[in-house]
Amino acid sequence: MLEETKRAISLDKLESTLLKLLRSSRSNETREKEKNSWLQYLCSPVASWKIFLGKSLPYFLTNLMNYGLLLWFARSVVLVKVEGSTLLILLLGLLYSVTITSAGFYLSLWAANSQQVTRYLLLLSVPFFMISGYCWPPTHIPELINNAARLLPLTWMAEASRLVTVKNLGAHYIVHNILALTVMALVSTFFALTFSKRRKPPALGGLEVDCGNSYPKRD
Repeated sequence: MLEETKRAISLDKLESTLLKLLRSSRSNETREKEKNSWLQYLCSPVASWKIFLGKSLPYFLTNLMNYGLLLWFARSVVLVKVEGSTLLILLLGLLYSVTITSAGFYLSLWAANSQQVTRYLLLLSVPFFMISGYCWPPTHIPELINNAARLLPLTWMAEASRLVTVKNLGAHYIVHNILALTVMALVSTFFALTFSKRRKPPALGGLEVDCGNSYPKRD
């Protein structure tokens, strides 16, 4: 029981860190749209895929670095027993990082302002973790919610991570997880690489956060 608690804490740290990085990646483009500096990229002759790579590569590398640091933290500080193939653990982290980095970039293009990024990510992070099946058994979750959870990369990542690091199972036991994460990574990367350079003007209403110039006023 203590070991499972430690693992839950470690995975929660991993999820919260990656969600913060996803929020930072999404806020970057929305802040630039608010300040009209995003026009420099839309009007330039640079291809969409080059803009995506230039914007997202730092976040992708940071995701991988944090993934490795959190695994070290779980094993050395929290004293979680991490077993399984190192290559499989790295592969899962790679696929997950590619998915959330690409999805974060693409979704930021549709966010009206940085307030939306902060509001909805904070609102959805806890439900996503709860329905992923790690802290609550999928057998005790309604089938409708289970089906919705299978659309989230965290669900497949959490299950595969548990099978590899806890049960020390091989690749043939997590084939479906690897395939699901691969499909999600390919789909999100495709949309991010081929995004339209047509401008979507920032919303004039609402607050600007993350170093914005608009603040709430008292009556």
